[in-house]
Amino acid sequence: MRKLLVLIMVMFAACSITQAEITNFPEGFPYGVSLRGVPVLVGYAGEIIWIASSNREQGNDSDNGTRKKPYKTINYAMSQCVTDNGDIILAKQGYEADVSTTASIRFNVKGVKLVSLGEGTSRGILTWTQSTSASIEIDQSNCGIYNFQFKSEMDTCNSSIDVDASDFTIAGCLFEDDATHQMQHWIFCDENADDLKLFDNEVLQKTAGAKSWVWLVQQENVKIWGNDIVGDYASANIANKAVDGVVNITIDENDLENLNAINVVIELCPTASGKIKYTVARVKDNLSDVISPTGNHDCSMHKNFGTKTDGTTTKLLGVVSGG
Repeated sequence: MRKLLVLIMVMFAACSITQAEITNFPEGFPYGVSLRGVPVLVGYAGEIIWIASSNREQGNDSDNGTRKKPYKTINYAMSQCVTDNGDIILAKQGYEADVSTTASIRFNVKGVKLVSLGEGTSRGILTWTQSTSASIEIDQSNCGIYNFQFKSEMDTCNSSIDVDASDFTIAGCLFEDDATHQMQHWIFCDENADDLKLFDNEVLQKTAGAKSWVWLVQQENVKIWGNDIVGDYASANIANKAVDGVVNITIDENDLENLNAINVVIELCPTASGKIKYTVARVKDNLSDVISPTGNHDCSMHKNFGTKTDGTTTKLLGVVSGG
């Protein structure tokens, strides 16, 4: 809905501009702008490198990476990118690839964005298979993945998307486990993953076996907003259980449902700092510790609500400060 409203605003503004006026948006678009589900990325001066691998079209890594002669693999396209050039690898509609080994796909060039064309099920699909250590490795900063579907056909993968560099973004993607294969953590971050951004993603992990969607350690300036995360998580939808907490985290406008009896949607280290706001939470049967540990972390809380029963209004979560 947010995307649709933004797009309508842009179209209305474009139709109403005359020679005597200029329409601008001084506050920008904090949730981005998309056209037919594809994010509009502005300000990039780099190359567009095309890839294709579907029933309709098979690329070839011996071709030249243009729209008419696309490469096939993400890794080869990545090898043709230039560091800090703002290059974009653009996957054609219906792109498919397996993630079957450790570092099966590696972001090893700084500043590269991987974007899929298509909407809904026609978006590119990356499928985890064959190995419990299968992973996408994020080794360079300022990279991102947009508008993809991530599917699990392998059980108990621990670090499916292994983030080891700063300023990494995942946006507009679908993460989905099937009934028999559950990722322990879809996104697993080490201490180098500062300025991580996760927004506008949909997550479905409804069968027991997962621990969290994202596992944080001691990053700084993490932003997680506008996500719809449903799963049966033994820890929490968003988890930070390390000895050292995240610093200046922002968790904003997420819909979080945990089907597990642990009844926690956000679990923070006691030293975590930042802000948690506008969360809508649904848990199995107990609202006492939905954002955990209640009152024992350094994050401010603003208008977070939760429920445990169908057909009931949510209630305010957390400890109300004195005034």
